Amino acid sequence: MGVLWTAMPATAHFVLRAWRIEPDIRISIITAALSLVVLGTLGLWARETLMKTALNRRISAITAFTLVGQAVLGAAFTLTNVDATTAVTFNFFMWFVVLSITSITVEPGMWPSAVVYLVALFLSLLFRDVVFLIMSASHFALTVNAVFIWRKMFSGFRNE
Repeated sequence: MGVLWTAMPATAHFVLRAWRIEPDIRISIITAALSLVVLGTLGLWARETLMKTALNRRISAITAFTLVGQAVLGAAFTLTNVDATTAVTFNFFMWFVVLSITSITVEPGMWPSAVVYLVALFLSLLFRDVVFLIMSASHFALTVNAVFIWRKMFSGFRNE
């Protein structure tokens, strides 16, 4: 999922530029929905592993809820005619809040990702023309953070 979430916004940035297309918030809604389908499919395929621990179950549920929230936020912005770049920028705030709560309640090691999304929020407000590249960089940081946490967890299991 991390590779997908890192690659998609960067790809969108370069495709939009190459084809001189304005961003459309409906793409964000579709992306959230497709990501939810991918997450569900992975969850079914790897349910033995993903549902084995309370941490994995909580992270999966938080991720699903966040994707639903992203789609709902996109729909609300579509109904109110907010431009796509502004709408997408607000996702950074949602991700900051979700990761902050996750780091407080589920996995303290997620706090660096929360900070990254907070910084990304302000960077995306300042540099609107590269919002999707900022998003890719933020998602990459989240992926690295998650891999670090799980690597640390699994190396602890091997030492026991």
